Amino acid sequence: MSRNQPVIQALIQVLADTYAMMTKTQHHHWNVEGPRFKELHDQFQLLYEAHFLQVDELAERIRALGGYPPGTLQEFAQISSVRESPGLRGEDAMVRDLVDGYEALIADLRRLWKATDEHGDPVTQGIAESLILAHEKTVWMLRSMLKA
Repeated sequence: MSRNQPVIQALIQVLADTYAMMTKTQHHHWNVEGPRFKELHDQFQLLYEAHFLQVDELAERIRALGGYPPGTLQEFAQISSVRESPGLRGEDAMVRDLVDGYEALIADLRRLWKATDEHGDPVTQGIAESLILAHEKTVWMLRSMLKA
């Protein structure tokens, strides 16, 4: 086993979660309806576009460490901690669904951060830190949308 293997495995988990969040958010972007349509439609687009860039950064980091990222929908679905929500309707339900997905992703990012700390990988640790910061802010904003 490569000394990078624990970090690579944690990165693969975060990659799968991020890919799942990208598709979940894009699905909500396509299907949102209601009085906040424009606001949520635009917000969901910003989020899935950011995830698209994050997926590439994570996959390339896996390669830089000597690993091979998964690349099929089946692999991502098997690995991801983020659950799919087919047929979900309603603005608040979609926002809550994204909060749940981000919480799962953040938990896996914290495990990645711990693996990078234990195995001396400050570069990947920096990636994990920046994603935790961004996703925690997103959760705060999404939760704020649910306040009446």
